[in-house]
Amino acid sequence: MGSIDVHTHFIPQTYLNALADIGVTEKQVGFPLQPWDIDARLAVMDRQGIDTEVISLSSPSMRFWHGDDARMLTRKLNEELAAIVRDRPARFGGFATLPLPDVDGALAEIGYAFDELGLDGAVLMTNYGGTYLGNAKFAPVLDELNRRGAVLFVHPTEPPESEILTQGFPAPAFEYPADTTRTVASLIDGDTAKRCPGLKIIVSHGGGTIPFLKDRLELLLPWKWDGDPQDGAERVTSTLDSLYYDLAIVGFPASLAAIEKTHDVSRLLTGYDLPFVPEKALEAGRKNIEAFGGFSDDDRTKISFANAQTLFPRLAG
Repeated sequence: MGSIDVHTHFIPQTYLNALADIGVTEKQVGFPLQPWDIDARLAVMDRQGIDTEVISLSSPSMRFWHGDDARMLTRKLNEELAAIVRDRPARFGGFATLPLPDVDGALAEIGYAFDELGLDGAVLMTNYGGTYLGNAKFAPVLDELNRRGAVLFVHPTEPPESEILTQGFPAPAFEYPADTTRTVASLIDGDTAKRCPGLKIIVSHGGGTIPFLKDRLELLLPWKWDGDPQDGAERVTSTLDSLYYDLAIVGFPASLAAIEKTHDVSRLLTGYDLPFVPEKALEAGRKNIEAFGGFSDDDRTKISFANAQTLFPRLAG
């Protein structure tokens, strides 16, 4: 069975050069940065039965640049991404990077990336300097994506003071799932699903800690709001049910069991997180998902490609 992978990354040489130009090392980024090699990527895709990847820039995204520098680098990276998609439209789609927290710059880049470059959606990090996506500051960006009926891929990153939170361990190990949950909580708090019904949001890694915490969030988040706690619980549930969830780095029996209980299968998408996940681990996760008893053959078809084709109609062929 083929698949459409919505959680996978490209690290162009332009980005690596920009990091080097400002003296940012791989150690400061926090994990290895493997340069983009399209031939090597296509070979992995063919070996693993991946028909199409919707690629994106990962964390740290635009964290180290500001103002015009961030806008110009974002534009250059999106143009390189669009060229990859244009050359092989059946094999690749693309999520445009946006230069948040620069809201005006992000709005301008949405127009260019969608109208001129024809990219398939946008990618945002879970937080920008500790401000999460449901914050009113970012409402104009989400509202514009909603107006366009866009797909928004939300990728985790570490928050400020992450060296305290991570205790020196790699941020993806446990801080990324936690930060995913933080930004989802902010979307609930901002009632984003109700305000932006046309916006299709994909959350990484099965929703971070949400499969474990869903009942707890429904019980305790309403403490923040006035009114009937039952109404607050429904606000939590309706937001969680409106999201899509990729299965990157959650291809483990216990994780899949929790995800199957908390997320409708129509909201699950394939994700493998290349190049950060080595192919051997990718293959093991893929086989775990294929063997998981909680999914029927029809479920696996939906997860592998049918749900993604609904989000990206141009890939339906």
